[in-house]
Amino acid sequence: MLPSRTQFSFSMKRPVEDSDESDNESVCVSSYFDDKDDFHESSNGLPINVYLKWRKAALLICGLSIGFEFVLGIISLVLSIIYRSPGTFGMAIDSVVDIATTMVVIWRFSGSDGTKNSYIREQRANYGISLLFILSSFAVLSKAIFDLIRANKPYFPYILCSAASVSFAAYTGLAWAKYVVAQKLQSRVMYSDAINTFCVDLMAGMVLISLLVYKYTSTWYIGSIVAILISLFLFFYGVRNIARQSSSKEAALQWK
Repeated sequence: MLPSRTQFSFSMKRPVEDSDESDNESVCVSSYFDDKDDFHESSNGLPINVYLKWRKAALLICGLSIGFEFVLGIISLVLSIIYRSPGTFGMAIDSVVDIATTMVVIWRFSGSDGTKNSYIREQRANYGISLLFILSSFAVLSKAIFDLIRANKPYFPYILCSAASVSFAAYTGLAWAKYVVAQKLQSRVMYSDAINTFCVDLMAGMVLISLLVYKYTSTWYIGSIVAILISLFLFFYGVRNIARQSSSKEAALQWK
């Protein structure tokens, strides 16, 4: 799980125009760098070679994430049709949403602006991922309310438990990897994607728990209640991101 009280201090600097005066600035020489280009900083203050390494790690993790989520989403969709399981259908929808947020992260770190850690690219990606949070919250909320009204009860074949267990394990690993890279890159967008993956992970875990609880106690509404809580969290998190970024008057991101 992602630590709930970890504090972040993300700051991004606007790129400074190259000038003749920059050639006269003194730098501290260290054996950590291989050549003169490595002395330059990215816009979040990291040495450029360190930033580029973690940028590659971010793109690799995002690529693996999309691959896993596509497979798990297709499996969940097929199982939901065969067994008429509302929980696995919700997992399939959540996988699609997480693929979309991960693609925003890939766009964020792609191209020349991605190599320079552009503040404008970070800002636009953050708006995009926040809007996806808000839209997905309405989708999850409407599905959960529909299940409660229709009293859609979970079905208990072992294959559904297996699918939920595999999804829970995979999303746990992906969420943690995204979280670590977000810390290294000091990227709010990557961190938001990790939050979304963690929510999908929580949904998969609740599908598994709801199946087991229904089998032994006939209590069927636990998964829908948790889905409502998750949708409310996604909505307020997305609105909070947009509000904080819109109210920013400086050309920097501050996260406390």
